[in-house]
Amino acid sequence: RPRYMELYSFVYDYCTSVDPNIQVGKNSTGASFVGHELYKKLTSFLDEYLKNLLSQIAPDWSDADVLKFYTSNWNNYQFSCRVMNGIFAYLNRHWIRRETNEGKNAVIYEVYQLALFRWRERLFQRQNIQVTDAILSLIENERNGETIATSLITDVLSCYGKFSFSFSL
Repeated sequence: RPRYMELYSFVYDYCTSVDPNIQVGKNSTGASFVGHELYKKLTSFLDEYLKNLLSQIAPDWSDADVLKFYTSNWNNYQFSCRVMNGIFAYLNRHWIRRETNEGKNAVIYEVYQLALFRWRERLFQRQNIQVTDAILSLIENERNGETIATSLITDVLSCYGKFSFSFSL
């Protein structure tokens, strides 16, 4: 809890450290600039994290290994996204809401949505064929009488369900 509040305070202090009356560009205030910079840094961080995660996947893994890796990281990532959304609540309430309400930028999402979007774009879309093939293989194994970890399939399907309804582009 103390670390959470410390991080929330860092975001708040960063977002409010600029005089909002300072003009940094045409129709842009210092606060807008800071919000935009923080949003860009967060997006870059998520992209780098997911790139690193993607690089850990070995092409010769078994179907169960692929699903274990995917579901474990999906569950951790989803939890972290919720925490991160709270840490960036000030950015969500002020800069992101203002940007979307004013229609300045159609590709601005609240932090939780941004993180899910980046997962979908950077990891899910690149791995969904391998993951789907692994699921289908496990289902076939079960039909042939083998015992499988059905929780792996359930977790992946919950991820698939999240992406089929979360975004419309």
